[in-house]
Amino acid sequence: DTAGQEVTLWIDPAWSGKSTIAGQGYDGLLPVKTTTVTVDEQVPRPVAGDRLLFKIDIEGFEPVAFRGMQQTIEAAGRVVGFSEFGPRDLQRKGIDLEAYWAFLAEHFSIYSCCGIGQAVAIKTNNWSEASGIIGDRHGDLILLKGFPPDEAQNLIDHWQSEKQL
Repeated sequence: DTAGQEVTLWIDPAWSGKSTIAGQGYDGLLPVKTTTVTVDEQVPRPVAGDRLLFKIDIEGFEPVAFRGMQQTIEAAGRVVGFSEFGPRDLQRKGIDLEAYWAFLAEHFSIYSCCGIGQAVAIKTNNWSEASGIIGDRHGDLILLKGFPPDEAQNLIDHWQSEKQL
């Protein structure tokens, strides 16, 4: 969420899935000194006619990334996002789940991936209500912005389809 900070990124040369800024954590990780950037500073500002597609999977640092891309999300006309969501990981990192969920609900229609090819709409801006659906399950959220309800449902229906398009 902040550009210009010096950080150490721990890299697994064989697989990016273990790379982290959270400290070494895994054997064989190599430290790389780097400077942070934000999506807002790196991506040309979209306009209302633009579409944005993103995937965020950064082990509980998703709220920080969203703060660094908020202007980009707000400017784009239509947005489809996939974001990892692990309530336990977020709580361990000290994330206020009520505030984070309120941010997501303010900017997106939220669908929880609850199984392979399955997603359920979560129509609340309140984490305590959403947690009744998600529980402490670690998975992905599908986040939509700028779609009329029928188009959003069509997108989710086709995402759930086993048919190849």
